[in-house]
Amino acid sequence: MLTALLVLASASAAPVSMSCAAAERGATVAVQPGLSLSLKLQASQLTVHFAGRTSVLSTFPCRQGLEQEFVPVILQDLNFDGLSDLAVLDGIGYGGVNVYYRLYYVDKANQTLRASQLDPVEMSQLTADPLSRTLQYSHKSGPGYRVMTLCPLPLEKDFFVCRATDLNPKAQFADDWDYTWYDSQGRPVFTHPARIGTDSRPELFTVVRKTFFAPAPGAKVGRSYVIAGDQVEVLELRSEWAYAKFKNGQGRATVGWLLRRDLRP
Repeated sequence: MLTALLVLASASAAPVSMSCAAAERGATVAVQPGLSLSLKLQASQLTVHFAGRTSVLSTFPCRQGLEQEFVPVILQDLNFDGLSDLAVLDGIGYGGVNVYYRLYYVDKANQTLRASQLDPVEMSQLTADPLSRTLQYSHKSGPGYRVMTLCPLPLEKDFFVCRATDLNPKAQFADDWDYTWYDSQGRPVFTHPARIGTDSRPELFTVVRKTFFAPAPGAKVGRSYVIAGDQVEVLELRSEWAYAKFKNGQGRATVGWLLRRDLRP
């Protein structure tokens, strides 16, 4: 018998975690008012019924012995479309420090559950920014934590890794890391040293001259602008353009595309 579980979808809503026991009992979840799916966990398979279709998803066992239990399913609007999506337990690393999930998007238009092209994501550290429509998470990698920023692929309605901290290949110390920006094909675009350790602020670029935000690379600029000396967080690099976020003294944020020539790392 399926038990009822209401999940209100919202880009700003906190994720909803489902325990092993709840997933094994089975549940019906509302991914949007008036739209629901049902799911049930059995061994290492999660069966999902949505819009008359059944999907069987492979999962990692959520119980590790008698001492540790991992959340098998997380529901959260991951692609900012107002629908709760599924994150399904895929594996663990570093003895449970890293807990990875594979993402599945609820596609209302096509009445399907669509798998993300991304590698499994560390959900416990995931933050979603509805303003820039980006995701960010961290996971332990060697002596430190690798921070990944995921930018949207509009046509595929998915994400790609657009920015990451990487241990410098010539590093002599454990805290010698670089920020690297990648294009949508996974090719590195630009690299420079990252501030890590006790400094957890985002990587900032300095504006060298007054410049206006554009809604897309090469598009006509709008009315919002930054001036010399302002600092912006660069989320994505595309050709001569940078997708950046600026916060003013009152904490109000603006996002858009700026010319890279007007910024300095």
